[in-house]
Amino acid sequence: MKSFQTNICIFVWTLLLVLFDQLSKVSIVKCFPMNEPYVIIPHIFSICYVVNTGSVWGIFQNSSRALAYCGVAAIVGLCLCRPKISLPNCVSKLAFSGALGGIIGNSIDRFYRSGVIDFLDFHYKNYHWPCFNLADAYLCLACIFFILTSTRKNRA
Repeated sequence: MKSFQTNICIFVWTLLLVLFDQLSKVSIVKCFPMNEPYVIIPHIFSICYVVNTGSVWGIFQNSSRALAYCGVAAIVGLCLCRPKISLPNCVSKLAFSGALGGIIGNSIDRFYRSGVIDFLDFHYKNYHWPCFNLADAYLCLACIFFILTSTRKNRA
């Protein structure tokens, strides 16, 4: 029964994360012109709608379809391995949902938009972090949560 409850929790969180990711991307596409930064915090943060046909930091450009299939393989792999993965606490369940939701969100973009919609643009002086989206943030946070929960004693 506990495994069923864990899987329902993961499903609901994943669904919410994917919906939030996709709604944010639809809003960006409708409200912002492509490649024109909209400054939110001068010299620090802008919204800049771009399409990334590659992977992280723009590597593997024009490989969107292949990356989409890699995403599907990762989703299937995570779902098949889920029963063997111990998720003893809420943070680890949320991390699993974040990883799954991030992969699903970006895979949807790759299949239906031929590229990932990125829009969060952070910069400081001459330093500029590549644009990213909520699905990317979910994946990064999931990695951080997994690391934190694996280095501490697991608590219920």
